[in-house]
Amino acid sequence: MIRIDRELDVGRPAEAVFDYLIDLRHLTEWQPGVQVAEQTTPGPLAVGSRFRLVMAGPAGPLEAEGEVTELQRPSRLAVRSLSGPVDLEGSIDLEARGEQTAVRIAASLQPKGMLRFAESMIRGVVERELPSALEKLREHLESKA
Repeated sequence: MIRIDRELDVGRPAEAVFDYLIDLRHLTEWQPGVQVAEQTTPGPLAVGSRFRLVMAGPAGPLEAEGEVTELQRPSRLAVRSLSGPVDLEGSIDLEARGEQTAVRIAASLQPKGMLRFAESMIRGVVERELPSALEKLREHLESKA
């Protein structure tokens, strides 16, 4: 099992950060390897909404489907995978600190199938790419000011 638990401060109000994060199309701007991110259910994002991701994989694109399990404006978004190469449960918690927002990202990933044999390699990629991904997230959010 691969676990992620990181926090960063962003120079934007929690509502603006939340609005950016619940527009799933923004994942391609800051998540390495995410080529497509789209909501597949109609209407505004809500608990039970489903989404589709296409990610770059070692042998070609990998597709995953997920759903929103919690949505509390403007403080929490949680998701889980329904299909794809890994079982994932993740959450983003926001804490307003004046005009700043603390963003806490937590996730657990369990590779499935043949990928389970590459767990240590996947862990290394996540640990190597996560700091720059979070910095990209901060840059995109703060550039919207």
